[in-house]
Amino acid sequence: MINERIKINDTAYMDTYLLHNSKEYNVGKKRPLVIVCPGGGYAFTSDREAEPIALKFNSIGMHAVVLWYTVYDQVKNVPKKCSCGGGSMRKIRKRT
Repeated sequence: MINERIKINDTAYMDTYLLHNSKEYNVGKKRPLVIVCPGGGYAFTSDREAEPIALKFNSIGMHAVVLWYTVYDQVKNVPKKCSCGGGSMRKIRKRT
């Protein structure tokens, strides 16, 4: 598994849970990827909704990325529309 922390901006980052390609299973096929956004309604991010969920997706053959997005305790007046998701997708596409 490739586990890496990728910075998106000063207060947001993502942790990757990317599975290695198998020489025996689904040879030559790309795996789907899911972005896990741990809950908290921009007030906090929940650890229990992060890595355990990513690992569950890994267990069914999917790559996963946990997006640790900007929350109120890091930055005041977090915008209603958070751009962290789009930034994470651009970074993932560059690496895969």
